Amino acid sequence: MALDGATSFWIKVALPNWESKKKWNRTREMVWRFGIPPRLRGQVWPLALGNSLMVTPELFAIFGQHATAARKRRTAELQSKHNATAHPSPSSAHSPSSQPTDSKTSVAESKEQTFAYIDMDLSRTFPSLAFFQEECPMHEQLRDVLDTYCFYRPDMGYVQGMSYLAGNLLLYMSPYSAFVCLAHLLNSPFFHTFLKLDQARMQQRYDLFDVLFKEHLPELHKHFASEGVEPGLYFMEWCMTLFCKRLKLDVVGRVWDCYLISGESFVYRCAVGILSCLSKELMGQPFERIIKILAASPQSLTDTELFSACTPVQFSNALRDRLEHIQRL
Repeated sequence: MALDGATSFWIKVALPNWESKKKWNRTREMVWRFGIPPRLRGQVWPLALGNSLMVTPELFAIFGQHATAARKRRTAELQSKHNATAHPSPSSAHSPSSQPTDSKTSVAESKEQTFAYIDMDLSRTFPSLAFFQEECPMHEQLRDVLDTYCFYRPDMGYVQGMSYLAGNLLLYMSPYSAFVCLAHLLNSPFFHTFLKLDQARMQQRYDLFDVLFKEHLPELHKHFASEGVEPGLYFMEWCMTLFCKRLKLDVVGRVWDCYLISGESFVYRCAVGILSCLSKELMGQPFERIIKILAASPQSLTDTELFSACTPVQFSNALRDRLEHIQRL
């Protein structure tokens, strides 16, 4: 089927009948073989994630206003501190800032630190793209979405890696739609585990990945073990950014298509697929070289290469049951 035929499928069959077609075998087959047409991802991805959290445009605007006000306060406070440092007054030693901080001050400082991480990460998000660089429109959109999320989920705040997730969503949809998708993406057990750094549940997922890795690439798995290359050194980042940081954007789009339609199991299949593609380059290399290859070489993979490598990587019923158990915890 040509690409035009795939597009026709989504427009005429899947999108108008999403609830009945989203788990259809043909839908999964179309996603696997062709991916979702890029121009339709802005419609399909939000449908795939849904809006069970009932995030309305009004809610997005309210938390956005809170975030904007907080950022203005922070800017004013930083300017005030700068001025006080440049022109100290005799009474500055007795100012409130020199007194022990209470819990409320600690919370405020924590929020400031969260904003600081966002500012630092913006220019480092998809650095090869001009879209998110300073003075470009999407730079502000990305900051606004991330700022708003911090107030929408103050228990979560900003965690490094979120900028890649939000940025990838903004490539296909409006800030509001990107925010809704981000909120639901991060609300899943998978992302919640990594963003909260829940060590016990992270280890469960590392162990599941390790079983799949050993089953399909036993020699490479043995070599990694001998060199002390553990999943936390590379798989954690792949999970937290859903491969955005290491794969080319067109490949990332295909990966997200499969993740949103097939679920968490595809993350493990994709990770083993990447290792399979790089296995010849990785075999026999020392620890330091392996880490460098895993940080750089995936950028050269094409979607054809990756999906060909992923095809034989299948979940057994036992592994699927194990994953479902982990997700229920």
